[in-house]
Amino acid sequence: MTRLLLLVAIAAGLFGLAACNRQQPIFEVVNSPLPFEAKQYPTETIARHIIVAGAQHNWEIRQIGVGHLKGVLNLRQHVAVVDIFVTADSYSIRYSNESNLKTGDGTIHKQYNAWVRNLDRDIRTHLRVLATRI
Repeated sequence: MTRLLLLVAIAAGLFGLAACNRQQPIFEVVNSPLPFEAKQYPTETIARHIIVAGAQHNWEIRQIGVGHLKGVLNLRQHVAVVDIFVTADSYSIRYSNESNLKTGDGTIHKQYNAWVRNLDRDIRTHLRVLATRI
């Protein structure tokens, strides 16, 4: 019985250590399809909706070229920077830069990934609303 308790304690300790891991592979959105109806809009219209969507979670997004936006999120001592690319069919969110988040070897603090996932969700929500306006 003592061995079983020892094994359970070790397993719980290892699980606890794994749960505390703050490092994750960098999450990127690659070629997420636009809603069918939204594809009828020019990329400038899609870009404007992405800017509005990002503002919901304090992303400052600006257009820096045709189909290319830059998003910056400043939270406390952390800064996350992404490039957003829009085509006629899809959009992508790519890691660009950061401050106080990267841990090395292609990993990043897990909060960065949560922020990018929120941005992706907000963009998809806004584009679905745009698609219903046709």
